[in-house]
Amino acid sequence: MVLTTFLGHQTTTAFKQPFDAYGVTHRGFFCNGYEFMNPDIYAQANFACMGGKLNHTITNHEKVMRHLQDSVQYITEKVRDASSTGSLYLAPLFRKDVKVMQDTFIDQNKDVGPDRLVLNENCDIVTAITYKHFPHERNPFSGLEIYNCNKL
Repeated sequence: MVLTTFLGHQTTTAFKQPFDAYGVTHRGFFCNGYEFMNPDIYAQANFACMGGKLNHTITNHEKVMRHLQDSVQYITEKVRDASSTGSLYLAPLFRKDVKVMQDTFIDQNKDVGPDRLVLNENCDIVTAITYKHFPHERNPFSGLEIYNCNKL
């Protein structure tokens, strides 16, 4: 698009911005080299929330809560306004075959992987995080690093 004004010619490039109920938003998250797009994220948030209420069978599962204390501390330090959203909960964020992984998680008690959605008590998505274990001098994989996933 070219605009002509008394100052001369100016060019602008129109680009499409993603919208949802909250206006312009990001398209998903990038965690540990993997992209999670909004449709997958919303499907997984619905898995952890039934009818707009947290499904505590999922959020209180031992494999989901494994690093909860460290995660909540990290999130409240790194994510703006996270502490004002109320209690924070973790939900699994599966990388592939979401429906199959959800069924497997419930039926077979399988590992949930390193990625988590962070939800508040109203089932709003606060952010997404990922874990990485790093080798320690005495015990391999004894250290833990938590990262905030990047918005796409």
